[in-house]
Amino acid sequence: MTYYLRKIEQYCMLNSVNLFLSPLALQDVLLKLERMQEDSSNDADIPNVSRIGSLVRLIDLHDGTVVVFELALPEQSDPQRGLLSVLSPLGSAMLGKKVGDKVEVSLFGYRHSYVVHNVS
Repeated sequence: MTYYLRKIEQYCMLNSVNLFLSPLALQDVLLKLERMQEDSSNDADIPNVSRIGSLVRLIDLHDGTVVVFELALPEQSDPQRGLLSVLSPLGSAMLGKKVGDKVEVSLFGYRHSYVVHNVS
């Protein structure tokens, strides 16, 4: 098990976690993190993709609003400070995205669409 998977498992076991992700979505997040961990040995060959620690800038396709946040582990999450958990709906949808990719998330019955403007 990779470092990030252990950290997420440890967080879930030690905290009362109210996950917004379905079990299948959670499995998808964990598989993405595992693949990213395996691919990290070839970082020079990988374009800037969003991963834990990435600063991401999105543009809302509905109204042009700019959204900026850093992808973080759940225990580091603090949305008011711009730290978004990879277990949140938007955070999990952002894993592995590159500049120009479209991201869609449904929250509270509304569909939100963004385009990735920058990943660093």
